[in-house]
Amino acid sequence: MDELEQRVLERLCSQVNAPPGTAAVIVAGLRAAFPTAATAPPGQPPPPPPERGPLPPAGLDQLAWLGLDAETIRRLEPYVVLLPKPTPVNLNTAPREVIAALFDGMNLASAETLVQARKAKPLQGINDAKTYLPATVEIAENRASVNSTFFIVTGRLRLDERQLEQRSLVERNGVRVEVRARERISQLIDR
Repeated sequence: MDELEQRVLERLCSQVNAPPGTAAVIVAGLRAAFPTAATAPPGQPPPPPPERGPLPPAGLDQLAWLGLDAETIRRLEPYVVLLPKPTPVNLNTAPREVIAALFDGMNLASAETLVQARKAKPLQGINDAKTYLPATVEIAENRASVNSTFFIVTGRLRLDERQLEQRSLVERNGVRVEVRARERISQLIDR
């Protein structure tokens, strides 16, 4: 995670009233789980991961391994998804808190202007978004887009008092869709 991403995470944690230091805890944990990403020379693939070390968290609930409490994770949950690779934020679907955190010089009011505009007409390109953002905000293509490549698909099966839910993280490249992660949750329903 580079310094820019760390600043975005710090702003987002502040927006959602997470305890001070939350972003630093997450960054330290992710750097420990992905130590090779920071050591790769520019233009070179990262070296293989070490044989020992912490496993990267597969979901937000696993941020508890890093020392975050359940309330902090609950505050982050509507705004954060752990993806297998760096991915631009979709400005057509991102909540205002994420948009405000994404860019230096943004605030919730400016982000809300964009959210209201896209409700009337979805953004067709990044230039559409620039119309609704402060003039000082610069949008890099690798930071924001108007479409998504990752989606969470949820299915639920219920039989009497038992319920099975499956969530799949899928990645779309053109017409090809690939399942990247799957999680099953089984529970009993009170009647």
